[in-house]
Amino acid sequence: MLTTIRKATSYQRRTGRLSANRKALLQNSEHLIKSLDDDSLKQRIEESSQVKLEIGFGMGEHLLNNINNEPETLHIGVEIYRPGIAALLDQLQKQNTSNACVIEADATDVVEHLPAKSLHHIDIHHPDPWPKKRHQKRQLLNAVFIAALLEKIKNGGCCHIITDDQDYFDHIVEECDKLCPKKTRKTLEFDRKPNSKYGRKAIQEGRKINAIHLTVSHEPLSSNR
Repeated sequence: MLTTIRKATSYQRRTGRLSANRKALLQNSEHLIKSLDDDSLKQRIEESSQVKLEIGFGMGEHLLNNINNEPETLHIGVEIYRPGIAALLDQLQKQNTSNACVIEADATDVVEHLPAKSLHHIDIHHPDPWPKKRHQKRQLLNAVFIAALLEKIKNGGCCHIITDDQDYFDHIVEECDKLCPKKTRKTLEFDRKPNSKYGRKAIQEGRKINAIHLTVSHEPLSSNR
């Protein structure tokens, strides 16, 4: 039986050198959501025909590509790595982007604040696997959190999870198997191509990238009966 969502500890706040301009963006960018209680986020979601969320976007390469290729979609990025947030905000400002917003917050807090059945798609790419046993409690992806994610996705929408850590992949698959099969269709993808600098580095270092695709139905899926 799934319990209440617990606080994620996977995304640890890290720092790095920032230029004066990027420090200013972290304070003043129009694309940055400064509070999860800000009604403007909910309003933008309600006014958008398509909404996609990426959790842990790193330096923002994959998210920025989606923002540029899907101008009619509202893209929400969640991250706490400040150099990555600042780099993405810098690009959004230079491109005068209007279809994106960035949230600097823990992923579990963000998910709790999002309206139910408000998203069309969620991406989680290369989450920290925390491979050491004493650190595994910090792993973001467990059945409780994944179930909470799926409640935020519209009927027929998807959650895509990508990892280059085989043990973490196996763990996520096991956690997904705890979900209600009548409401979630799971498909696996093996040895996929990288879509970011981090993914390309993983391939260069000999790690394979695998993915889990979860399709949501808030009505029973006939193929799973």
